Amino acid sequence: MKIKKKILGALVFLASTVLVAPGHAWAQASAQTQQDRWRIMPTATLGSDGEICIGAACKKKQEDYAEQLLKICMYRDASTAGFFTSGEWRSHVGANSPQPCQEVLYADATRKVMYVVAPFQSAGSVYLAGQPYIYCISGSPSRPGLAACDSAFFTWRDAHSTGYKVVNVPGMQKVVQEAKVFDAIDRHLQTVGEQQKAQQRAEYLAAFGGAKGSLQAMKQFEDKYGSNDPDGLILQLAGVKQELRLEEYRTRFASMKTIPEIERFIADYEQDDVGKKVPEARLWLAHERQLEADAAKAQARQKAEKDGTARLSELERMVIWCKRESAAARRSIEQENQIGRVSGFVNKERLHAAGKTIVYCERSAPNDFDEYKRLGGKRSYGELR
Repeated sequence: MKIKKKILGALVFLASTVLVAPGHAWAQASAQTQQDRWRIMPTATLGSDGEICIGAACKKKQEDYAEQLLKICMYRDASTAGFFTSGEWRSHVGANSPQPCQEVLYADATRKVMYVVAPFQSAGSVYLAGQPYIYCISGSPSRPGLAACDSAFFTWRDAHSTGYKVVNVPGMQKVVQEAKVFDAIDRHLQTVGEQQKAQQRAEYLAAFGGAKGSLQAMKQFEDKYGSNDPDGLILQLAGVKQELRLEEYRTRFASMKTIPEIERFIADYEQDDVGKKVPEARLWLAHERQLEADAAKAQARQKAEKDGTARLSELERMVIWCKRESAAARRSIEQENQIGRVSGFVNKERLHAAGKTIVYCERSAPNDFDEYKRLGGKRSYGELR
């Protein structure tokens, strides 16, 4: 989350912005870099654009922006030092400066902004003549973390200042002009641009080489460079593309084993039959479908036969069970009647249960046996016991 606020009371300052225009004493570099005005912006947080930043997403955006800025290292050339001078100012853009930095700016060449970074302070809403300032001890060297106190970019607010410095615009102008900072930026951007072009061309040629290996790689190359193909390499792939398509066609035809594979082959090539195999594939598909249908019928028959055999076995068991249970029920009735003749009493519940069994089986057993014979049962009713 970002909260727009005035810079008063903050540690990031956009006040005292210095405008550098073409024709100014500061602007003696090439027209390419100088065509728009540059701004010098003091900031306590590199990457800040003048907004109070709250939250991880906002801070990440600041960090990403800071990483894209060009570091401009300025140092005095000892080879030009003399009795009256410490050496002429030189500048280097990017990493690996040939000399330790004595002054540093960070540039955004797109937005034409240079940032000077220091531990700027504020006292409530009070500015020193509208300028951000840093605390220093008058007459003493820089303290740790406050190297800006010794920088040519800062000066005492006035002769009576004791404790703070402000941005030294004339000092900045002198260092940047003498160090030819804008020329250094131009050279750096030109070098980077040439390196990027060389890298892009190397990637372009490498992708072209890889595109010859497969139709997928070729499609990726065409999609990426279709609107920017400086060497016309896509046209050069036409012959290779036809060979790859024919090779893929033959490989697919030879490897087909299933009906879905044959169907996809026909669908993919029926409008452009490069190998003239689609008619054969259609015959093959019809044959495979017939085989599949025959196999389904055979499977259904086997299932029916299996189910029929199981039903025959079940019917046999039911008939045998009824015959056995009916015989047992009759024996039970006879026994109960004998007991009654002796004792004068009979167990009517037992007689009733035995009678139900006999009646049930006299009805179901003949029906089960009839079904058994219809389904192809071979045994006679007498054999089922």
